[in-house]
Amino acid sequence: EPTQEENPSWTQDGRWIYFRSDRTGRGQLWRMPSTGGVPAIVTQGEASQGFESPAGDVLYFVRSDDAPGLWSMPVASGRETFVLEGVRQNRWSVTNDGIVFMQLGRNSGIRYFEFASQVVSAAWPVPVTQLSSGFSVTRDGSSAPWAQTDVLKTELMIIDRWRR
Repeated sequence: EPTQEENPSWTQDGRWIYFRSDRTGRGQLWRMPSTGGVPAIVTQGEASQGFESPAGDVLYFVRSDDAPGLWSMPVASGRETFVLEGVRQNRWSVTNDGIVFMQLGRNSGIRYFEFASQVVSAAWPVPVTQLSSGFSVTRDGSSAPWAQTDVLKTELMIIDRWRR
């Protein structure tokens, strides 16, 4: 395809792969068999990154980095539902019991959204920045690695007396 495909993730049973594609003119989630084959569109609206629930019956996804928020829909297709604000692309992960995500801004930190209670609580009180990315959490929720750039340094260079 002469389009952009990115952000792949496996289904719980390993038989399918979700991915973002802009082949319709806007970024949406698609899925295709892990053995290859014809992909099928999954989301109605824009979406950029999706992961299945532990039971494999719900797809959680984010729209785009410019539109933070977590959405869900039944894997078998259905209505897209807004779940939680503040969740951003590459800064969230599904665990066995909920969603762990980085909250940016004044009260930055790692937050936990529990499926059963639908309550958000502080998971780890560590500061995160706009430069934090690549976030992931183990399925049991015990560990969370991510990349964080603490120092961003830029050098200004000039070439004097340019010759061709």
